[in-house]
Amino acid sequence: MPDSCAQAFAGKSQFDLQCCETLLKLNRPHIALMLCERVLTRNPQSFRARIGLIKCYIKLGMYDEAKEELILLHLHVKALTLIKMIDRIIDNL
Repeated sequence: MPDSCAQAFAGKSQFDLQCCETLLKLNRPHIALMLCERVLTRNPQSFRARIGLIKCYIKLGMYDEAKEELILLHLHVKALTLIKMIDRIIDNL
């Protein structure tokens, strides 16, 4: 990707997440971790960024951090499922 194009997209969540995935494949988890954290700063609810963060932690041998993120992700998914169930109940009233 030409530098001008990369500069135009730098800092945008989708671009950062794509770069994160590429960097993980290239075994560059430190840089990928920074990109995931940057996305989560802008959008703490990003599943894709949280999954990327977990992958980075595992590649870096940071297993306790990966476990904590997995627990948070699990709780978030459970909360969203509960919200959807409540919405369905309300819709049927």
